[in-house]
Amino acid sequence: MAKVIIHSTVTLDGFMARPNDEIDWAFKYSTDEMVTGIMAEIGAVVMGNGGEITEDGLPYGGEIKVPQFVVTHHPRDPVTVGGLRFTFVDSIE
Repeated sequence: MAKVIIHSTVTLDGFMARPNDEIDWAFKYSTDEMVTGIMAEIGAVVMGNGGEITEDGLPYGGEIKVPQFVVTHHPRDPVTVGGLRFTFVDSIE
């Protein structure tokens, strides 16, 4: 049986990013050991469709070369950004 690890960072008001989509605040509270440990365990990234995927906004800075799934109401053809392939799906099944 596969092990599932959920890693998420959310502020007390329920949002991950500031209104301008900036998330630098999250890195202030982590350690290199914590991030390295989490990154070593990740086999895939599942994210919401929060906007355009750019090289400046790659999950984990683009350092994790695993399948990337974007859950959306409007699936479309996969795109490759920064060497990562993003597959758009309407379900996590």
